[in-house]
Amino acid sequence: KRRGDQYVKIIVEIPKKMNDEQKKILLEFAKLSGEDLEKIGEKGIFDKIKDAFG
Repeated sequence: KRRGDQYVKIIVEIPKKMNDEQKKILLEFAKLSGEDLEKIGEKGIFDKIKDAFG
């Protein structure tokens, strides 16, 4: 067996503008993912992703 470091490159694209339908779908996804929708305005899901990956 070989052992060693594994490097992973993740590219996250963050939309600058979303239409009403896109916002609705994103909020529905957040709800289904267990996100606290009252805190979404404080720090959005995309901000959390940016923080997680630097």
